[in-house]
Amino acid sequence: MSDALSIAALGVAAVGGGSSVYAVVISRRALALEQSKTEPRIEIVRGHATAHKNIPRIQFLDEPIKPDPLFYELTVNVINSGETTEYVHTLLVETATTGEGCDYSPDEDQELKAHSRWSHVADAAGLPESDDGWVAIVRLANGREYRSSLIELDDVLRAGVTEHNSNL
Repeated sequence: MSDALSIAALGVAAVGGGSSVYAVVISRRALALEQSKTEPRIEIVRGHATAHKNIPRIQFLDEPIKPDPLFYELTVNVINSGETTEYVHTLLVETATTGEGCDYSPDEDQELKAHSRWSHVADAAGLPESDDGWVAIVRLANGREYRSSLIELDDVLRAGVTEHNSNL
């Protein structure tokens, strides 16, 4: 709590017995407000999960045209809506029940400034099968861990991408 808040709370507490309870409530609210400004608020949101073709390529006229591979991508957005700079250390996408999944952690801790976003595009076709969905897990360099809400992928689209790519 800042010195100004401490002095104000003590000044009100010295006035009388009934005011001391009020002063404690005010000072606790001020402390909670001050802490909320300094603690990070990290959100994890799924951006999009779509299949697309990898169009740019070199094709020789004397060879048959090969079909393009398809990709099924899951965009994980890590949003720091807090007032402090944080560092993303680990990014995992795991099944909601078994914890089996993939590690998409950056090679070095990724800086996440206050009021900024870091996005990572993950290969959703490479995730293990799950009937219960997936969760994204972010661990910051300070040890705090954040989990996304349940992520549901389109199984029909995912199977189509996998089948298409296995025939290339």
